[in-house]
Amino acid sequence: MVEYLLNKMARYKIVDIDEENFELIPSPASRYFSCQECFYWIGKKDGRLDQKQQKRKWFLKKGSLYGSLGKLLFPDSKAKEAAAFTQFAPVQEMSTAKLLYFKERINLPKDGWCITCLTVQKPWRKQGVARSLVQSVLRDLKKRGVTTVDAYPSLKNVNLSQAPAGPVDLWLALGFKVLNPDSSTPIVRKKL
Repeated sequence: MVEYLLNKMARYKIVDIDEENFELIPSPASRYFSCQECFYWIGKKDGRLDQKQQKRKWFLKKGSLYGSLGKLLFPDSKAKEAAAFTQFAPVQEMSTAKLLYFKERINLPKDGWCITCLTVQKPWRKQGVARSLVQSVLRDLKKRGVTTVDAYPSLKNVNLSQAPAGPVDLWLALGFKVLNPDSSTPIVRKKL
C-alpha cells in the first residue's frame, strides 16, 4: 500500500514494509541500535541467521499472515531514504509487550494490536511526521477490522531517539488514553 499525505505544506509518501524496501528501515538516533536487527518487542531469535536476516524473515512470515507490520515514511515521492519508520503487530506476537501487560496487571486486549516502534530521523522531527505515520497505521488497521490499538511510550516528554514509541504526549494528542496512569511504564490505548 502506498499513501500520499499533505501535512503542513509537505507531501509525504508512506509505504508498507516489504521484501524490497526492508533495507530502507532507518536506524534510531542511537548508533548502538538498528531497527533492522532489533528483537526487543518480538523476543524470538532462532540463532541460525544473523539478526537482520531473522528480522526480515519475521516481517515477511508474519506479514503474510496479518498484512504489513511496518511502514516507512518518505519526505516526498522521489526520496530514496525514509524519514521515519514504525512497527506494529498483534499484541499476541510481541513477547515483551505481553510481559508488560502481566507486570502492569492489565488484561491483554482481545484481538488487539500494538505499535511498538516509532523512529523519526532528526531533520524531520517537530514537523508532524510521527503524527502522520501513526494516523496512517490507524487507518490501515481500521480497514483490517482491528478495533483496539495500544502503544508503549515513555512517560517523560522525551524525543523519539530516547523512547522506542516516543513520548506519551504524542499518543494523547492522537486520542489514546493511558491505561495505567500511576505506572512508570505507561500503556496507551485507542479504540478504532
